[in-house]
This record gives sequence, C-alpha cells and structure tokens, in this order.
Amino acid sequence: MSTLKVATLADTGGSNTSTPAEIVNGRCKAWLSYNQKTPAVLDSYGVTSVGDNGAGRFTVNFSTNWANTNYVMTGVTNRESQSGDAVPIVLGNSYQEWSTSQARVCTGWQPNNTLYDCERSCVAFFGEQ
Repeated sequence: MSTLKVATLADTGGSNTSTPAEIVNGRCKAWLSYNQKTPAVLDSYGVTSVGDNGAGRFTVNFSTNWANTNYVMTGVTNRESQSGDAVPIVLGNSYQEWSTSQARVCTGWQPNNTLYDCERSCVAFFGEQ
C-alpha cells in the first residue's frame, strides 16, 4: 500500500484548500440510519452493530474506537404517521454511558417525554479517533 503525503489539498481552481488535519478532525467519523421499530440498520458508516435496549433506546457500536469520550453526537428522528408541532427527539442516554467503543442513544416523544421507537433515527458522530 502506498501513502500520499501532502501539506495542503486544493480544488482545481486553488481557491478552496484544507490541510489533512482539518479534514481528519472535521469530518463525520461514524453515522447510522436505523429503524427502531423493526429493528434494522438502514445504512451506516463506521458502525459495526446496533443493540436494541428496549423502547426508545439503542447502542451504537463503533468500528474504530474514539481517542476519548469527548466526541460529538447529533441526530434526528421521525415518528410514523404523526403530524403537528410535536417532534421526536434524539439525545445521549447519559454522559457516563458513552465510551470510546460505543454510545447509547435515546429517542422520545416531546409532548409527554416518553421514550419511543421511531421509524428512522439518524445519528452522526464527530471527534478524534
């Protein structure tokens, strides 16, 4: 295998540049599209498996461990056949339950603060691996 070493990457016009460090530290390292109802992984990157932990709870297992537990998780969900102002939410279960190899995720229904399995839960993770 060969290694290409560069100090700066640029587009063909030379006006948009990035260093390798900026790319490594700023890109999404793992993401998941998950149907909690089935349950089934719809698509993923950097994820080895997903564990179903009951209503509104699942664990994402990463293919590469994080350097620490200070990585960032963000996400969105949708709840089947529902309309109106209420929206599902995604949140980390608790800081103490994040580890370098996995993250626990909760989804819920905002009007009554109930954990709920959603048709699609999408989460993305950013940080240093």
